Amino acid sequence: LIFLQAAAAEEDGDLRAAGEMYVKSGQLKKALDIFCKIQALDALIEVVRQLRREDKEELHKALAVFRVCNHFPFARETILKLGEVRLLVKLHVDAQRWEEAFQICETHPELGELVYIPWAEWLCLHDRFEEARAAFQKAGRRDLALLMLLKLTNNAVRERRYRDAAVLHWHLAVEALQSLRPKATEAEKKHAVNLFWQCRLRSEIFFAYSFVYCFVTEPFTTLNADFVANAALFLWNTQAS
Repeated sequence: LIFLQAAAAEEDGDLRAAGEMYVKSGQLKKALDIFCKIQALDALIEVVRQLRREDKEELHKALAVFRVCNHFPFARETILKLGEVRLLVKLHVDAQRWEEAFQICETHPELGELVYIPWAEWLCLHDRFEEARAAFQKAGRRDLALLMLLKLTNNAVRERRYRDAAVLHWHLAVEALQSLRPKATEAEKKHAVNLFWQCRLRSEIFFAYSFVYCFVTEPFTTLNADFVANAALFLWNTQAS
């Protein structure tokens, strides 16, 4: 009888009442479909609590609604019922709940990349580049750390921040050596060493040029003329060689 009443209510468009009657009649999946459709989150979570872990399709459907509605507690509860740790990590990352995500990584280190790459990207957006580089490395993605360094270096040169460019080139030099694999071939080692010396030389050039540039362009300077002349001489000799 309750099932028939639920069907009638659904036909009449009274979906909330229909869903509640489907729950009473034990038709949890039909109730879940209705509550998902009308985004009745409080009723939907009650259905989730009655489902079994094996009802994965229904649980994922409910989870999608909670995610769309940005209801973190209900989404978290649903994921815990599913027992899918990767989804739990993604939920925390998307909500930028970094501390909770880090805690999960402590017991599931294989999921570190899911946390530390978005964390590094977030740090980049907030101009915390050194921390971002460390986060990329912690995720085992030195390639992304290197790409970030290259981008920052190019920006520094384009914006005429030559002292910053010098520091970043030094970081590139160090990264060239640290990024070597334990079983790197002789050719890879030779390339890394050559890259180290190239970046180190560029670092020295940009550092010296930063003093010359400041001396020429700034209206007031405390730089000693002899010091700047020595920097210019270093640049001349470096280019000549």
